[in-house]
Amino acid sequence: MRKIISILMLLSILLQPISSAEEVSVEDGLTRVGNSYIIQGIQEFKRNDLPTWLQLTDIGFRFQTDGAPIYSIETIQPIGVPSDQITNFTQFRLGNDLSAGTVANFVLGRRILSADKTSMYTVNTFYDHGFKYGHGRVGGGLEYANGRNKYQANMYYTVSGEKMVDPSNAIYERALSGYDYSVGTTFAYAPWAQVYIKGYSWDYNNSIDDVDFKIYTQLQVTPRLNIEFGYLDDNGGEHYGKILYSLGHKGPAMIEKGKKIFRSEDGKTIFATTSLEKVQRKNDIYVE
Repeated sequence: MRKIISILMLLSILLQPISSAEEVSVEDGLTRVGNSYIIQGIQEFKRNDLPTWLQLTDIGFRFQTDGAPIYSIETIQPIGVPSDQITNFTQFRLGNDLSAGTVANFVLGRRILSADKTSMYTVNTFYDHGFKYGHGRVGGGLEYANGRNKYQANMYYTVSGEKMVDPSNAIYERALSGYDYSVGTTFAYAPWAQVYIKGYSWDYNNSIDDVDFKIYTQLQVTPRLNIEFGYLDDNGGEHYGKILYSLGHKGPAMIEKGKKIFRSEDGKTIFATTSLEKVQRKNDIYVE
């Protein structure tokens, strides 16, 4: 329909009577139609009239103490029509990794809401691929949310073997297997704020196994803007910050029209996760 309207607009512009006061060329007509597309697109974005699949997409930027930025684009999509209790979903992320280059992450999962609607269970399986050297990794994860609290665990298994990264010096590297686990909670009177403690362990062949931990908080500042910052105890430790911009609306948010910043949710059950919230795990591929 939009294409038909645009064609009619173009025809009306090009076929209008030409007066001495204004002459409209084909280029001018195309420019006007192009501008109308832009204006209409901006208005639809403000109204949040984007396609549903696009509203479930996030654009992320992560900043670390070493100054190296990490970018990503990530989306989660339902498979079929979700029921009241079961949601099957797929998740895809594409981002850069400081060690493995550009990495693609694929997730297939299922979320189940308990009969009394007080708990939610998630099971997922995934595959990660690093394009720079062809590293591959598979794994699976479990998640349990009860009210404001959330518990997660993931296992990672390398499937790519050793890869030559420096032919002149015959240097090889391989992706690491390992696991992580986390505990998080949402604040009662700040439902837009969550805090997590996460632990990691990676299996090294040429050195002792690496055990790291991470403490971080996530703030849903506006329905579209999420900020994460924390401390990662990894190779000496570093502070980091991460910004996620969602193309759709998320909530509850710190700044929402008609709502106080610190508030209760009027007796509603606050979940630490939702049926179409993205699975949180280690997307970077660790190597040695």
